[in-house]
Amino acid sequence: FMSNWGECSVTCGKGRKSRDIQCLDTYGVPSNRCDIRQKPTEVELCKQSPCTSQTVSDSGCRDRYSKCNLVVRRNLCDHVFYMNVCCSSCSRWKS
Repeated sequence: FMSNWGECSVTCGKGRKSRDIQCLDTYGVPSNRCDIRQKPTEVELCKQSPCTSQTVSDSGCRDRYSKCNLVVRRNLCDHVFYMNVCCSSCSRWKS
């Protein structure tokens, strides 16, 4: 089973979108018989228009973690958790 892609995690810059992937049998019951090598990707990068200081402040995209500067320096913005808690810093870094 594969759901549709969700919305991009950011309104400007580069973010991520995700979808649910589940291995189900013919009755729709979870199964462990799927080949993991054929599993579709669950997360994909998405690109919105470039961020400006106005779009970042208007979109509600803000940093909610005190060490976002380290997140950017360590290239952790590709992780969904850090992209969300360091939205402003990661959006500016990736645009």
